[in-house]
Amino acid sequence: MEFDLREQNKQIRRHGNRAAWVVLTMQIASALCGVVIGVLRGLGMLDWLVLTETDEKLIPADVTSYLLFQIGYYFLLMIIPIFVGCLLLRKTGESPAPTQPVKAGTFVGLVFAGMGVFAFANFVSNYVVGFASAFGITPAKIPETVDGTPLNLLLNLLSTALLPAVLEELLFRGVTVGLLRPIGDRTAVLMSAVLFAMAHGTLTQIPFAFILGLAFAFIYVRTNNILLVMLLHFINNGLAVMLEFALCYWPESQVMYLQYLAFAVMTLGGLIAVLLFTARRNGPLQMMGDGDRPFAEQWPRALFAPVSVVFLVLMLVETLASVNFA
Repeated sequence: MEFDLREQNKQIRRHGNRAAWVVLTMQIASALCGVVIGVLRGLGMLDWLVLTETDEKLIPADVTSYLLFQIGYYFLLMIIPIFVGCLLLRKTGESPAPTQPVKAGTFVGLVFAGMGVFAFANFVSNYVVGFASAFGITPAKIPETVDGTPLNLLLNLLSTALLPAVLEELLFRGVTVGLLRPIGDRTAVLMSAVLFAMAHGTLTQIPFAFILGLAFAFIYVRTNNILLVMLLHFINNGLAVMLEFALCYWPESQVMYLQYLAFAVMTLGGLIAVLLFTARRNGPLQMMGDGDRPFAEQWPRALFAPVSVVFLVLMLVETLASVNFA
């Protein structure tokens, strides 16, 4: 019996290490690309990547060129770990992109439930940022890439909404959850959400991404449909792009009104969807199984496997380096 427990613990850590290795590959690729970009900028070959700092924003020298570069750079960083993860998944027999059919009513209901989670996650994220700012801790500035033109809108939707929706769901749900599911669905949901959140590496995004990661992974595990969570991811990011784009044409007060209205609709729709699903026997929001070991014994061994600890520490350092202390 003791031997079986030790062997199970090894299996749990092995799956945790594999999932973390895949995400760590992205950070390694990012570091290597950063070195190359630094050398090229030093040689004066990437002057259009220069960011001008103002009191509130970072302004690229050439917004269109900057966005095109970001699209290619992001695609490269994501496709490498996805490829590595697919190779590892072949050993488990899991598919990184299952598309099991979902009933139309369930599909629509889960979309509304997901949008309710968006509103809740936004509230939590704003609270965390506000709490931190009270102690003089503020997030780093991000580049301003919206200029109000149709081409700019398309590039922003591609770089901020479409590509992340497809590539991040393949990596963090299709690959990461797939590598972790053999030890238990609950552990797969929790650990993939933690990795997803920490991979964002910024104070403003980590709490938001963790809540969305939990919701996306839960829906993915319950439906085995990657397209559904891709759609939810696209809606969330696309809405943020559209609201930012609206500021180019309307006063900030009107855009804020639209934002509050959107959040109210999402919250109400999400609550109704959750209540309807909860009332259904064997509905998509029913709890998942633990696997061979209880959840409380699984997740710490997987999440704190050696490679996972390395990734979490690296991302914690990156997050702390990205904030400003008064």
